[in-house]
Amino acid sequence: MPKNQDPIYELKAKLTRLVFQLRTNTIPYNADIGLPQSSNEDCILFNNKIAKRKRIVLLTNGCRVATCTMCPLPNEGINSPSVTKAENIINQFESAFKNDDMDNYDLITIYNNGNFFSNAEILPQARKYIYQKISKSKCSALLVESLPHFINEQNIKEANAYLKNKTLAVSIGLQSSNDIIRELAINSTCNKISFEQAVKILKKYSYLVIPFLIIKAPFLTEQEAIEDVIASIKYLSSLNINDLVLCPTRIAPNTLLEVLYKKKLFSAPWLWSIIEILKQNSQINKSSQPRIAISELDINKNPKSICAYNCSKCSTKIINKINQFNTNRDLSLFENIRCGCYETYKKCLNKENDVFTDTPLKRIITFLEQI
Repeated sequence: MPKNQDPIYELKAKLTRLVFQLRTNTIPYNADIGLPQSSNEDCILFNNKIAKRKRIVLLTNGCRVATCTMCPLPNEGINSPSVTKAENIINQFESAFKNDDMDNYDLITIYNNGNFFSNAEILPQARKYIYQKISKSKCSALLVESLPHFINEQNIKEANAYLKNKTLAVSIGLQSSNDIIRELAINSTCNKISFEQAVKILKKYSYLVIPFLIIKAPFLTEQEAIEDVIASIKYLSSLNINDLVLCPTRIAPNTLLEVLYKKKLFSAPWLWSIIEILKQNSQINKSSQPRIAISELDINKNPKSICAYNCSKCSTKIINKINQFNTNRDLSLFENIRCGCYETYKKCLNKENDVFTDTPLKRIITFLEQI
């Protein structure tokens, strides 16, 4: 069947048009393109040990795909063609270590709100420069992110040649193992074929794959979201991938998800659901080691977003415990948490199940018909 006659393709095309209509650049046009968007340090559990990390977010044009219904990161780019020049990316990287020493860190993380291996976002010359600087330092690993279709043999072979004995880890936004949820509800360009091919290439060079999974994709109920994450973790485990990041969805401005929220067709996930996912996973898959993207829960870092939440009495305490869990994977942290809002949470799950009785696919079709 030709693509333009495929009903799923037509739905994706409509969702993509809506997403693009809502996109807006939030970085001022006159921003200093010689400085990264942010640069800070922290400690994370990486490759089974605590690593001191330098986390750099480069200022670029952003993701060149930018079709995802919930993702605000493409809005955090700058609409300037000159920012992609290799010298500007190199200057941003160097400025992160202006009053610092790369040797102080075990891990360097470089995000660009997009795809590190896309030549339209990061030029090869800039990548090579970063590889060479890291290869000469005492840090042991570089972590970047990319959609799988930008990860090819040539790119990874090149990284291997310049990084030498350093570890490369690549975060990939799989989001969900369910094709309808990933390719339609999220409207991602990632598919299982390209994901598994990228995994194969990275493992060939003994590099690490760290997938992102979403906790509560657009058009899903809370219960469906829990079930989807558990199923997705099982899928990753079947590929022998047990190091992964769970991203609780935040409702950000200028996204299609915000439209759903305003129409009362979506709500941010509960923190209780995060705990439930971690507990269920521990019973099903002992080897899986998920951590939570704690930055997605921080309302101070995301003041214009609606983040996962319980109530004013317990949310801060639970987020702190989730942060602790990220460093030690100790589920006993959640054993004695009690709050009256838990009963409200259970009632909300039941109410959602009563209200949203159709499938996510049907909800998407109905939403597009109404919009």
